[in-house]
Amino acid sequence: MRSRRYTAPRPDVFGFLHNSATRIPAPRLARGLCYPCPEIRQRGENVSEPKSAEAPAIRVENLSKVYKLYAGSLPRVIEAVTLGRRQCHEKHWALRDIDFEVAPGDALGIVGSNGAGKSTLLKILTGTTAATTGSHSIHGKVSSLLELGAGFTMEFSGRDNIYMNATILGFTRRQIDAIYDQIVEFSELGPYIHHPLRTYSSGMIVRLGFSIAINVDPDVLILDEVFAVGDAHFQKKCIDRITQFREDRKTILFVSHAIAQVREICDQALWIRDGHQQMLGEPALVTQEYENYERERQSELRRQYETTMFEHLGRLPGPKLHAAKLVGPDAAPLDRVKHGDPMTLEVTYETFDPELPLHLVACILRNDHLLVSVCSTKHEGVTVPNTPGTHTARLDLPSQPLLAAAYAMSIYVFDDSGLMIHDQMLNVARFSVDPTDWDLGIVEVDHAWRFA
Repeated sequence: MRSRRYTAPRPDVFGFLHNSATRIPAPRLARGLCYPCPEIRQRGENVSEPKSAEAPAIRVENLSKVYKLYAGSLPRVIEAVTLGRRQCHEKHWALRDIDFEVAPGDALGIVGSNGAGKSTLLKILTGTTAATTGSHSIHGKVSSLLELGAGFTMEFSGRDNIYMNATILGFTRRQIDAIYDQIVEFSELGPYIHHPLRTYSSGMIVRLGFSIAINVDPDVLILDEVFAVGDAHFQKKCIDRITQFREDRKTILFVSHAIAQVREICDQALWIRDGHQQMLGEPALVTQEYENYERERQSELRRQYETTMFEHLGRLPGPKLHAAKLVGPDAAPLDRVKHGDPMTLEVTYETFDPELPLHLVACILRNDHLLVSVCSTKHEGVTVPNTPGTHTARLDLPSQPLLAAAYAMSIYVFDDSGLMIHDQMLNVARFSVDPTDWDLGIVEVDHAWRFA
C-alpha cells in the first residue's frame, strides 16, 4: 500500500483542509467518522515506509500535545499583534511522550482519570487534532466514535446522516444501500430514523453513531466511552459486537472507566496519568494499579474530614504495641499475596501490669479506608497473655479471601471492656493481592452451586 503523510491541516474559508500535498474536504477528518486511507501519520520525521502485513496496526512514538492557555481574549490579541514576540499564554501539556504499539487483531484498553489525556490521544489518532511532537501511524481503514453527535448534522434525519457519513467515507450509493438496513436494524431506531437528529435523545444518537461505525467494516475501531450513554440492552449488543470484532481479528482501541470491560475485552491496557504514560501491560495488572491509585486519591481528599475508626474512644496508659508485620508459611515477610494464599500477622506488644486484662483487635482496610474485616480477641473469646514483658501474637489466615487491591492493617490494644484504647498502630502491615481473571467485589466467599 502507498502511504499518505499528513501534517497539521488548516481549513480555508470554503471549509476545506489543506496540507502541503493535497486538498481534502473537511468532513473527511470529522470526529466520529471513518476514513479509508491505508495509513495515517502525523508530525513525524524519518518515519519509515510501511513494512510487512505483520507491522503493528497502531504505532505511537513519543507523542506529545501542548495547548496554549490564555487568561482572556486580550492576551491572545496582544500575542497575535506582536507576532508571538510577547508570550501571553501558559503551556498545558495534555500528553507527554506517549509510546505504544498495538498488533493487528489485538485490543488496547486505555484508562485514566478525567482530564488525563485519553480523549486527546484518540483525537490525534483519528486526525481531528494534531500532535505537537512525536509520530503515529495506523494501518488499515479506521472507524471511530468519539464524542456524542460528532460528525452528525442535527437538522438532518437519521437516514440522511447515514448516507452523508457513508458518502464521506467513500461508499457509493449502491454500497450504502447494501448496509443501510443493517445499520437501522442494529440501531433499533425504527421509524425515528426518518426524524431530525435534534429530536433524538443522547442514547439514540449513540445508537446511530455506533451502528454506522461498526457496519462500515473497519480494520481498526476506536471507541471513547461509548457505553457511558445508552440502556443496558444496547450496551449488551455493543459488547457482543465488539466480541465478534475480536473473533474477526479486528484491532480495537477502547477508552472506558468500566474496569471489568477493559479486563474482559482487551489484550493490553494503558494507564495515562496527568498526560503521562503511567503503565502499559496486562489489563488485570494495569487496572489494579489504576484502581489503587484512584482509591488512594479519593482517600486523601476525605482524610482531612475523617477520623480513625475508634478515634472517639478514650485512651488509657498501659500495654504498648511495638511492631506488626505479615509473614508467609516460611516466616518470610510478605507484601504481595494471591487469593487463597496463607499468611500470618505477627504483632509484638509489651505489658506491664498482670492485673490489667487486655484485648487485641486487627482490622483489614482497603487503601481507600474501606473496612473489610475485623478480628477481635474479645469477641472471639481468646485470652491474651498479659504477664509483664514482651509478647508476640500471631493471627493466622489459612486461606486469605481478599481479591485484587491494596490493603493495610490497623492494630489496637483495648482494655477488658473494649471501650478504652491502650495503644494503636494504624495502616501498618501493608500488602497487595495480585489480580486474577475474575476480580469483582472485595472477597470471594466459600460457596457451592446446587440444583434441584
